[in-house]
Amino acid sequence: MTDRIGNASLVGSLVNSVQGDQNTLVNLQQLLATGNNISKPSDSPVGISNLLALQTGLSRANQFVANAKDGSTMLGVANGAMSTAMNVLQQARTAILSAGNGALPSASIKAIASQINGYVQTLAGIANTQYLGVAIFGGTSGAQSAYTPTTTSGTTVYTYQGNGVAPSRTVAPGVTVNASLADAFGTGNPPSNPASPGSGELGYANNTANIMTTLSSIVNDLQSGSSANMSTDLGKFDTAFAVFQTNAGQVGAQYQQMQAMQQQTTYTQQSLNTQLGAIQNVDVASVSTQYQQALSNYQVALYATAQLGQQPSLATYLH
Repeated sequence: MTDRIGNASLVGSLVNSVQGDQNTLVNLQQLLATGNNISKPSDSPVGISNLLALQTGLSRANQFVANAKDGSTMLGVANGAMSTAMNVLQQARTAILSAGNGALPSASIKAIASQINGYVQTLAGIANTQYLGVAIFGGTSGAQSAYTPTTTSGTTVYTYQGNGVAPSRTVAPGVTVNASLADAFGTGNPPSNPASPGSGELGYANNTANIMTTLSSIVNDLQSGSSANMSTDLGKFDTAFAVFQTNAGQVGAQYQQMQAMQQQTTYTQQSLNTQLGAIQNVDVASVSTQYQQALSNYQVALYATAQLGQQPSLATYLH
């Protein structure tokens, strides 16, 4: 009787061992199948808390990366446009200096006027450069054209259609970087009444000389075949050009800042992904080794239980 009780106790212990090894195998198989250390909160209450915090941080980081990438692309377009316009303006200044040569015949002066007018048209196209269908220098207005021309008495005036508010992108908590410069080509045209300038005119608010309107007025002066006003015109152009150069430098600085923020946000994104993986992702090599060991233990336990349970039958103790 004592031997029977002893065998029953041993068989019961072996059965529990088999069941434990089987549960271990199932858990390890699930880890390998899903690739996730944590499938439900009960797997690791602390781990799930950390996991949720990291996922929230990663969601924010992903948005910052997208914002910085979009801002970098937009500023890349703006910076390229400003660089192209700078080259055109330098050529225009050379042409203005040539027109100031008092020895030039009227026909040559008129030819220079036509040349400068071509530069004006090129600049107008650059000033209306679009990004995703919207004028990049039109602020946040959503306008398709930042400047529209109106010709009166031979002089073309380019009127600003934007709202003067630079678009921006949030690239980190509390960090916003402008994605363009709203009034890069100037917003002020010659006032109809110098004593009382209005919106969109020089002398009103912080309007700066519209570089295209300035050049257009020079074209108008030269089309008469006379260069008598070139000294005054050159001074007006240089004033407007100096403002444009400052604006170009500002756009370039914003572009560099946005690129730096894109790199920083990408690094943060990668770091959070790494931390998330350390908690969530299964170490396949380690779990595979554990699985093989658990499988071996399970097979040994099965064999031992089967051998011990032959006399009497193991089924006797399992009912």
